[in-house]
Amino acid sequence: MTPALDGLAGFGRDMRAGMGALPFDLAVVAVAFVIAGAMEVGLSLLGPGTHGLSYDEPTFARRAFDAGFAWFRDHPFRAFVSLAYHWRYVTVALAVSALIVAAGFVFSPRRKRRTSAPRFISMQAFPRPR
Repeated sequence: MTPALDGLAGFGRDMRAGMGALPFDLAVVAVAFVIAGAMEVGLSLLGPGTHGLSYDEPTFARRAFDAGFAWFRDHPFRAFVSLAYHWRYVTVALAVSALIVAAGFVFSPRRKRRTSAPRFISMQAFPRPR
């Protein structure tokens, strides 16, 4: 918890300094990550303590969700995983072809550019003031 508070204090100082839009945005993202990490640690530490709570009988919604999830796991998902395992080279070929198609979309010269950045970059990190 101490490193998280230290990081929050350091980035809070950067946020108050007013050094520009980009350092402020980076500090906000860093603070959000620190808060999300603290929440995740808190929730994962609280998880094992809930086993002591006993419920008499699960609700209808819980039973329906568990039954639906078990059916999905045992039928369509298992069939898909076994198909992908038995035809593993086709799976790899499909993944590589999807990568090639995505790269074609990114590096396509027909894409309309709105900035003066190079063709493969669609944003400007440091825009000039007008």
